[in-house]
Amino acid sequence: MFKIIILIIVLNVEQSLQNLIDCDQEVTKTQFCKLGDVYPPPYYIVQPTISIFNVDEINEDKKTITVYFKIFLNWNDTAAKLKLANFDEFLEGGWYDLSEDKNTATSILASHQNVVKVINSQSVEYSFNDFWHKEPCYKVFSMVIKGTFYCDFDFQFYPFDNHKCYLRFYNIRSSAQYLKFTPTQIYVNSSSTNLTETPLSIETYRLPYAITVESIPTGITLNEKWSYINSGIVFNIRRNDIGQLIGGFFGPTAIFTFISLVSFLIDPDVVPGRLGLLLTVFLIITNNYNSIKAPDDRGFSFIEIWMVGIYLQILFAIIEYAYLMAKNRKKVMTMYPNAEQDRVKELSQMLDQKAVIFSLIYFFIFQCAYWSNVLLLK
Repeated sequence: MFKIIILIIVLNVEQSLQNLIDCDQEVTKTQFCKLGDVYPPPYYIVQPTISIFNVDEINEDKKTITVYFKIFLNWNDTAAKLKLANFDEFLEGGWYDLSEDKNTATSILASHQNVVKVINSQSVEYSFNDFWHKEPCYKVFSMVIKGTFYCDFDFQFYPFDNHKCYLRFYNIRSSAQYLKFTPTQIYVNSSSTNLTETPLSIETYRLPYAITVESIPTGITLNEKWSYINSGIVFNIRRNDIGQLIGGFFGPTAIFTFISLVSFLIDPDVVPGRLGLLLTVFLIITNNYNSIKAPDDRGFSFIEIWMVGIYLQILFAIIEYAYLMAKNRKKVMTMYPNAEQDRVKELSQMLDQKAVIFSLIYFFIFQCAYWSNVLLLK
């Protein structure tokens, strides 16, 4: 389960707005008026839109993602309209800037300054708060947000892990009975997408990830007393530095493991050559593993599975050589005749031949099984 953030949209549909005047009354100042006898309307339909500027950082140790975006809330209030004291206050196209008119804005919103709040975050910066009205009843609220949000990354499949981080919108002032969200519209640069279209790619040249974003279906969150409608988007995060790991880790460790097969061709009596080769390969592979900058809480991931497979092959070569050494020691201690010593040597050579064939088969089976499972993860 992956979550980043909950945005709380507090469009006001409280009973306090019953105090709006009727639209047929004269006004001396700009204010909202109600069109009918029932206010608020049965429910609002809000269209959330997100314009994503950038994903600045993904911190695997802290499990956070830093996103810079602008959120728009668009809705049509069929029960209230803006009545101006002077019609000339409207801008071209019938727009009116409520951002500069805090009193009028607050009459339709619970709080103009707190329409959007973020929780479950490490840090958040709000800026460029805009609120517009367009005749007759269309309203647009927007806010620029830059925040560092928590995301429950799971590194079990590292370094082939993929993550989904959800950005959800909730309304805590009104239940699903009064407010409904449509699927979120998303903009990245000049491209857009919605629930029925393909995900959009976010350019992240400085980050070792490929990130796409897409809209998610609306849903309902339930608690003991209320049901809240929610909408949102999801960031799909995938590593794109696998090529570096193949060249810097998987390739070298596989090559050194293959080189360890040479030990079966070295005479068992040459202890420094045979045992030295195996121990050198073991230490090089271990050092390569320790140099990886991997998440600390990954647990037993795919990188550990690879190391176990590699270590088993080297361990087999060491155990096989230890067995041969024991046989040779017994040969010396019992003073075998020359013929018997030759037979023991032939058995040792035969055992080495079988061991190298077994190791080769194991090596290729392990490689095929490992990379087949990697492909399945994709």
